[in-house]
Amino acid sequence: MDSAAAVRPQLAIVVPAWNEEAVIGQTVAQLREVAEALGRPYELVVVDDASSDRTA
Repeated sequence: MDSAAAVRPQLAIVVPAWNEEAVIGQTVAQLREVAEALGRPYELVVVDDASSDRTA
């Protein structure tokens, strides 16, 4: 088993997204930067509920 896969996240970030094509990339990048600076395992989940743009 990969040791990285065995690490459980200590932080879960859930981001709802609907028609956020223009900003979702920057939002995810900023959240990753902040989460990585904490130095703890984390997971980032973006939930897209049938956007009509290219959010997904």
